Amino acid sequence: MSVVALQLGQCGNQLGSTWFEALIHDVRPAPGPPRTDDACYREAALERYFHSPAGSGLPEARAVLVDMERKVVARSVAMAARSGEWRYADGAAVCRTSGSANNWAYGFAGPGEHCLSEAMESVRAQVERCDRLSGFLAMMSVAGGTGSGLGTRLCIRLRDAYPKAGLLNHLTWPYSTGEVIVQNYNAVLTLAHLHGCSDALLVQQNDRTHRVCAQLLRRPAVSFSHLNAVVAAQLAGALLPARVRRDPPGELLQALVPHPELKLLSLHAVPQLPESSRDFTRYDWKGLLQELHRETQSKVSNPPALTRRVLCCVAGPAPPPTSLARLLVLRGPDAHATPLGELAAGGSLCRWVPPEAALAVWSERRAPTGYGKSATLLANDTAVISPVEHAVSKAWRMFVSRAYVHQYTHHGVSEEDFLDSFTLLEQVIASYRQL
Repeated sequence: MSVVALQLGQCGNQLGSTWFEALIHDVRPAPGPPRTDDACYREAALERYFHSPAGSGLPEARAVLVDMERKVVARSVAMAARSGEWRYADGAAVCRTSGSANNWAYGFAGPGEHCLSEAMESVRAQVERCDRLSGFLAMMSVAGGTGSGLGTRLCIRLRDAYPKAGLLNHLTWPYSTGEVIVQNYNAVLTLAHLHGCSDALLVQQNDRTHRVCAQLLRRPAVSFSHLNAVVAAQLAGALLPARVRRDPPGELLQALVPHPELKLLSLHAVPQLPESSRDFTRYDWKGLLQELHRETQSKVSNPPALTRRVLCCVAGPAPPPTSLARLLVLRGPDAHATPLGELAAGGSLCRWVPPEAALAVWSERRAPTGYGKSATLLANDTAVISPVEHAVSKAWRMFVSRAYVHQYTHHGVSEEDFLDSFTLLEQVIASYRQL
């Protein structure tokens, strides 16, 4: 079954092109004698995310690129063509000549509306090339105007046009210190509107990804390309084929979203090592799973160092997050027979979730690119609420003082729309707090 990716806005297009590059690298033939299972894996991965044209043409990504500015889209298309291993399909790019000025309302209801029909036509063309459509993966940032505003409107249209297809939104969450002055408004409006049309919202925090780059990968100067490479590798670990899984997006949503109101997901992956250390590292399942367990037990996502010290002194160590559902994907030799240790114990579970349903495990014997083994955990738990609550709080303080509200009302987003979004997200936060 096939998945169509939507690269929305500058962030979505940069991440999407990096993700497809990671996918094509992963499906290169494994070293050593040819194996039947390796050939089946490669065939399944290519069929899921790429269309193979008749003849000897390059695989074409099952993707639609949407942005209000042409520069980033053109760069993504050119980088794919230069790789010599894959390309974007003709007509897959939808763009205009000017951006959305980091204004969610401008992208959602302003001139960005004119892109929708063209984007939906490109989506239809990609869907018609799929033998069986599993669903959509929408990559977008919540901080800007095009990815969040226009991307949200497009996702609402997708739900209306393809009601039975799964829709997984990958949301890049901005730095807590701030990237755009109105990023919290944009995040609140995006999350509230997507909550009604998306099947799951995978929140990837820039703060956490930056910590991986700086502390674990030892990047001296972390750039957005470094962040995208880390996120693309983590997504590949979660979404590439695993043994006996024919419909990963659908099965993923079934495993992780047992309640329609509780659909916020987080993603964790190990190992994360600098390239200079990988050839000298022994990959042991027990050690990897212990490291993954420690990573997921941190309730505070990534506060500043001073904040961490104050929290420890005043309140003691933070309790582990309460888990609703988790999916563990193991890749590497003997993955199917690996004892899960502390991860199998479940930690702090929601009281109405049966223990046997709290953790789903997928395995694949093929090792990931660059590592001998890997473990990726998708979690639906209370840890993801921290950045959402922080954004809602800051956005509300701005709203009560009417800061920048006129920029949104000018393009058709009323104060009632803001209040509805705040109300919905407060209800979601309260529901997670009650787990």
